[in-house]
Amino acid sequence: MKDWNAPELLKMEKTALTVNLTPNGVRAFESSSFGDSIDYREDGSGTAHILVPIDNLSFFVNLIWGLGEDAEILEPAEAVDFIKRKIEKIKNIYE
Repeated sequence: MKDWNAPELLKMEKTALTVNLTPNGVRAFESSSFGDSIDYREDGSGTAHILVPIDNLSFFVNLIWGLGEDAEILEPAEAVDFIKRKIEKIKNIYE
């Protein structure tokens, strides 16, 4: 997000988005504006901790969705539920 530090975004209520990343997920995430939010593990994987505006949570979850199996959202529960609903919708298309 280009204007991540825009004054109106800084004022919004935030929630913690926590994402486990495989080594490939870490590499992809490092190229984003949130690369500095990763806690690295010795095996090259990591966990990203990002504060995101609650009102824009679905936007950020959709960004994580693009990482596929290289990312697992741990919290908040609303983000996990959003991903589960999205998986079900896509699964239903292909049944």
